[in-house]
Amino acid sequence: MSSRHLRDDGIVTEPGGLPIHTSRLAMRPMRPDDAATFAAYRSDPIVARYQTWALPFTLDDADRFIAAMTDLTWPVYGEWYQVAIDLEGEMIGDVGVNRSADGTEAGIGYTLAAERHGRGYATEAAAAIVDLLFSEGVRRVSASVDPANVTSVRVLERIGFRHEGTDIASFAVRGALVDDARYAIRNWSP
Repeated sequence: MSSRHLRDDGIVTEPGGLPIHTSRLAMRPMRPDDAATFAAYRSDPIVARYQTWALPFTLDDADRFIAAMTDLTWPVYGEWYQVAIDLEGEMIGDVGVNRSADGTEAGIGYTLAAERHGRGYATEAAAAIVDLLFSEGVRRVSASVDPANVTSVRVLERIGFRHEGTDIASFAVRGALVDDARYAIRNWSP
């Protein structure tokens, strides 16, 4: 008998957290064979526009990054853990999760290859990760975004995140100070 659980919204959960599956995607640990794809979309100026990683993001950068992830297993506490977004066996993006040391709060971020934008994949992947976090006892998930990144703001709002405030000219991206909008979703009532 399988211990997988299929929910009404099409998300399948498995013991140990990952992988999780939606109707179209799988969220799984990153693998060494993801490096070329990861380096390619992280080096794309469209994808990197609102991000802080150095450009170009080389294949060596991707190899090192993924090697650091393969030493970790879900759930990871107190540091960032990047989860691959997989479509039909191909990595098309990632969701980063930074769970607090006590496991009650988490931050997320997501990145998607430019040619995959506009199809709902980021919303689907981020929602599945948030749901997994809530099922594992996380009470609050937050995200930080440049408010000029309207597409990313819409992803958060579709999932149910609420705007909690914006720090003005408080975050450096590619040599410019940008606003930093904070969003969160809660799994409990005060």
